[in-house]
Amino acid sequence: EIAAIEGVDLLFIGPSDLSQSLGVTGDFFHEKCIDAIDRVTAACQQHGKHIGAVVVSRDGRTLDGIVSERDVVRHLHHDGTVVDNTVGAIMTEVVETCRPDAGLDEVMETMTRRRFRHLPVVGDEGLVGVVSIGDVVKHKIGQLEFERDQLDSYVHQA
Repeated sequence: EIAAIEGVDLLFIGPSDLSQSLGVTGDFFHEKCIDAIDRVTAACQQHGKHIGAVVVSRDGRTLDGIVSERDVVRHLHHDGTVVDNTVGAIMTEVVETCRPDAGLDEVMETMTRRRFRHLPVVGDEGLVGVVSIGDVVKHKIGQLEFERDQLDSYVHQA
């Protein structure tokens, strides 16, 4: 149902929460967890949502790495063995993050300077979510439209 909602661009599956809710706490590779992830992936594909990056976390809180489309392409170019490798072999291990209270301009600057399309958000309790470039652009457009409307209203009051 969530994947069908217009404007939802990101679905985050927390492995700890998922495994606990399925009654197999901590067993992230249990058949129930894999089946649930497969169902979410199928729903995303059915509704035109694509996987652009996968956060790698051993416990759903700690950020161990991230695998993006670019990591896959980079590894394909390097030795052509993406399919036969583990996630750990192709992931980016040193991951730039932002805090939950980071401002839009700070996030935009980081994503632009480092050429990222996905930026994990990490708070005091660990991994909170991921900001995509689509989220940033959508929010920025909203800000600009608001400013335009305010200026238009001001000009037409005079």
